[in-house]
Amino acid sequence: MNIAARAGDAFAGAMGMEGMEGMEMKGRLRLLFRGSLREQGWGGTVDFGVGQTGRAWVLTDVSLVVKKSDLDPDAVTARLGLQPTAVRAPGEDRWGPPGEIDGQWRLQCDEHTARKLSEQLDEILLLAERCAPQLREMMAEGFEVCLAVHGFADNDSRALFSSPAISRIASLGFPLLLKPNLNAR
Repeated sequence: MNIAARAGDAFAGAMGMEGMEGMEMKGRLRLLFRGSLREQGWGGTVDFGVGQTGRAWVLTDVSLVVKKSDLDPDAVTARLGLQPTAVRAPGEDRWGPPGEIDGQWRLQCDEHTARKLSEQLDEILLLAERCAPQLREMMAEGFEVCLAVHGFADNDSRALFSSPAISRIASLGFPLLLKPNLNAR
């Protein structure tokens, strides 16, 4: 099941909602959820886990993703001054979701670079903050830009984000896409 929600002053309906629905937090931070998630608390961390005492997501990675139907990966690389870890030209992708035809430029930090999700997020945020003006210009030109967090989760897994990390993400002005893999490893 794909569910989505945008964080609002009150996290409403992150469970059982289908499609890309939700609210926006103070007009700046949009959190998009894919998978079966439930908000568990609000305080020093943002906790999108399912259980109260669960383990952290495992085999996580954090990516800065730029997409567009006519994306030229070399032009994005030149514009941002960053080398991507992966690119995909526009068109059908036999490994991607059906109907996904946008080209994609991706800068990824995974467990080979940093073990903890917080360290992976910090690594990508440092690079995204460095080229934030260019990313905002690209968004104004019709590019889709987001931070994507992937990881394996089970019934009692949690993904924790500190308040400073959430503030940094919000200041960038593009969505944080949470993509838990709920399959057994």
